[in-house]
Amino acid sequence: MALVEGRLAERNRAQQQIAASEKLAAMGQLSAGLAHDLRNPLGAIKNSAYLLKKKMTSNGVIDANSNIGKYLEIIEQQVAKSNGTITDLLTSSRVMPPTLTSTDIDLVLKEFLESWVGTDNVELSQYVDSDLSPVMADGDQLQRVFLNLANNAREAMPNGGRLTITAKSVNKNVEIEFTDTGEGISDENIERIFDPLFTTKTKGTGLGLAVCQEIVKQHRGTISSRRNEESTCGTVIQVKLPAMQMP
Repeated sequence: MALVEGRLAERNRAQQQIAASEKLAAMGQLSAGLAHDLRNPLGAIKNSAYLLKKKMTSNGVIDANSNIGKYLEIIEQQVAKSNGTITDLLTSSRVMPPTLTSTDIDLVLKEFLESWVGTDNVELSQYVDSDLSPVMADGDQLQRVFLNLANNAREAMPNGGRLTITAKSVNKNVEIEFTDTGEGISDENIERIFDPLFTTKTKGTGLGLAVCQEIVKQHRGTISSRRNEESTCGTVIQVKLPAMQMP
C-alpha cells in the first residue's frame, strides 16, 4: 500500500512539473509577443521626446521654461524604465537548453558568492564537502538558480537573520541547500512556490522559482521546499542533482 501511494505521489509531482513547464513555456511566448507590441510605441514615444527636446532647446523654449525640459526628461526616464521591465520579464521567463559539462559545484558556489550582494544584517554561512562529486551541468544556469534562491532568502529576512548554504554528496546525488531564518512559508503556499506567476511578494513576477525549477529539471534534478526545523521560522530550499558516476 505504501509503495502504491509513493508511486502515485511521484506521478502527481511529475504531472505538476510538466504542467508548470508548459505554463512557463506559454509565458515565454506571451512575453515575447507583448514585448514586441509594447516596444514599438515606447520607441515612438522615446523618439518624439528626443525630437521635441532638441527642437525646444534650439528655439530657446526650454531655457525660458525649465519645467518643459524636466517633463521631457521624466518621459525619457519612464520609457527607459518600462523597457527595463520588459527586458526583465523576457529574461525571467526564458530558459535556454543547458550546455552540460563536467562541473564542480563548489567552484560554481564560489563564483556565485563572489558576485552576490547580500546585506549587512544577514549573516552568511557555508558548509561545502571537500569531496563533492562532479555533476553534468551548465555552470551559468546553476549560478542563476543560486542567485534566485539567495535573493529570495535575503528578501525573506528584512530584519536580518542567517543564510546557510550547504553542499554535500548523498548516495548518487549532490544536494545543495539554502536555509534561511526568515518569515517562513504557510502550509497552503509551501507546495505552490514553484508555480509560474505565484508570489506572496508585493513586488515580483512570480517567475523566479518557476525558472529555477525548470533549470533544475533540465539538469535531471529536483528542487523542493520545507520548513527550517532548526529554527522557529524560515525555509529550506533543496536542489538535488545527479552526481557523475566515476569509472
